[in-house]
Amino acid sequence: MDECRRGPNLRWATRGQPLVGIAIWSPIVLLGAAQHAYESDAGLATWAGLVTIAAANIAALVAGMRRRRATVLFLVQAAATIAVTVGDASDWYTLYCLQAIAASAALAARWVPVAVLATTAAWAAVDSYADSPWSELWVTTLCLALAGFGTFVFCQLFATIAELNATRDALARTAVSAERDRFSRDLHDVLGHTLSLMVVKAQAVRRLLPDQAEAAAEHAADIESIGRQALDDVRETVRGYRETTFETEVARARDALHTSEIELAVDATGLPVATGQDALLGWAVREATTNVLRHSDGNRCTVELRRVSDRIELRIGDNGTSAAASTNGGSGLAGLHDRFAEAGGDLAASPGPNGFTVSATLPATTRMHA
Repeated sequence: MDECRRGPNLRWATRGQPLVGIAIWSPIVLLGAAQHAYESDAGLATWAGLVTIAAANIAALVAGMRRRRATVLFLVQAAATIAVTVGDASDWYTLYCLQAIAASAALAARWVPVAVLATTAAWAAVDSYADSPWSELWVTTLCLALAGFGTFVFCQLFATIAELNATRDALARTAVSAERDRFSRDLHDVLGHTLSLMVVKAQAVRRLLPDQAEAAAEHAADIESIGRQALDDVRETVRGYRETTFETEVARARDALHTSEIELAVDATGLPVATGQDALLGWAVREATTNVLRHSDGNRCTVELRRVSDRIELRIGDNGTSAAASTNGGSGLAGLHDRFAEAGGDLAASPGPNGFTVSATLPATTRMHA
């Protein structure tokens, strides 16, 4: 992830927290160096160098969230460290440790190993110039490299943990958003159709009373049955188990349209449809016929399902002249369009001179629906 695109919390977790850990050691090392300078009656130049090292190190830690400034300060600290230790390196070993540790705070990750190796090489060269014993040189050089690379691994571990936490949070937010969209879409599909059907049945009851009480009672019983089924559908939607089939929705549509005195003609005999596609086509029939009930003033609705080459095509239309159902279809057709897109298909809705048409396509499959 590009650092300039990280949020402040993630930047703090990947850079700020490791810097705090590194900063704990800096005062200890600097106090040790100051004590040595005091005990050895160091000159003004040495004290000036130590002050420069301390200032550059502290400033690099503070500026660690801004790479460019921290890099410049790291180089200043390196120059001051070499200037102070030339000719007397063995007594200033801790300053090189401080330099190696500071690399992880000041530099981009790809440059830290290079800086640690360079610091280690500089220490070896300066200490060799001071005629230190070989047995001491290789031990201190190894410890210096371990200090630098250990700090680097520590910082990378912090960064990795922070990235994983950020990814986990992002995935959780995505999952919640997806579940919210699913619930909203399914609830609209379930209740939109059911409530429209109940309204149609209620209108039929009002139209039939009081002259045809027996027929009105049948429609009233249908309203009760539809209401109970709606409760079951909502429960299934909440649990995420709500599914349907093409044939089920065609049967429901036929009953609802018949109540509104709209004829339904279906042409889909013997077409093989996969289980997942069957449910998706069923949702399309439900949404399209619900729009016919709500918006159309026609008396005929057609459902055509056919296979054309490697595609399955569904077309649902009516012969009404109402333009109330806009081409965007509201949230119902918009959600249905997303479902078809996820399945590799497409869905479009458009008004025409002979009624409103919903057209959908899906990739054909050889898997048969039981």
